Amino acid sequence: MAKEIELYDMNIESDGKEAVSSLGTPIVGDLKLVYEGDEYYFDTILLTVTQQKNIQLTKVIGRKGTVKEYVSDGDYTIALKAVIVGDNKFPKVELRRLRRFLSIPDALEVVSEYLRIFDIYSIVVTGFEFSQESIEDTQVVKINAISDEPIELTIHEEINL
Repeated sequence: MAKEIELYDMNIESDGKEAVSSLGTPIVGDLKLVYEGDEYYFDTILLTVTQQKNIQLTKVIGRKGTVKEYVSDGDYTIALKAVIVGDNKFPKVELRRLRRFLSIPDALEVVSEYLRIFDIYSIVVTGFEFSQESIEDTQVVKINAISDEPIELTIHEEINL
């Protein structure tokens, strides 16, 4: 059975007012990455989710085109574009922390209202890009990931008599 994470609406502050990003704009979409009790929160993020179907194409002699056989849904591919803003200076410490987080060779839990629509609760980071910006205290980060659904394996031991 897949491990469940506690989900909640991160966009609302306790006083009932809408939360504001580090850029001073209302938070429309946010995301939290979680790994072994540690977490990284993005308050300024855009997400793109795509999915390919696994289809077996079979060529048949004397027939135009191919026979299509649906095999399964593929993993979701997620592209994240985030902005990290420093406190009037380049966010060096935050970038180092994020780079270490993204380099974890394991699945990360994600908490996101948007990804919840697609039943995505866990991702594996496949790559990331940090682009140097002309604004001194701002860093754009692009992250590529695929959805991950934990599977439970059952081992049946063979008894030899």
